[in-house]
Amino acid sequence: MADVIQNIVFNKKIWSIIDSANYCLNNGYKVIKIDETDDLIYFRQVCPLILKKAGYTYYKAKRLNHGIKAVIAYCPINHSVDCISE
Repeated sequence: MADVIQNIVFNKKIWSIIDSANYCLNNGYKVIKIDETDDLIYFRQVCPLILKKAGYTYYKAKRLNHGIKAVIAYCPINHSVDCISE
């Protein structure tokens, strides 16, 4: 069962929306759904509802670069439904 990147997250103190979108495009990530908070910019890669239906229930953030994290969804090993792959 493959792990899936759910979001690419950028720190707004370091990255602008334009620069973060360019980073995503240049590194093979999608730039379709963008969410913002006061401090962060999120580029959704996979809808969380799709992941939940596919059995992904664990999430962990992994640092990719300065001011950039990937939120990775994990499917439990003993899950009876096949988790999706990228």
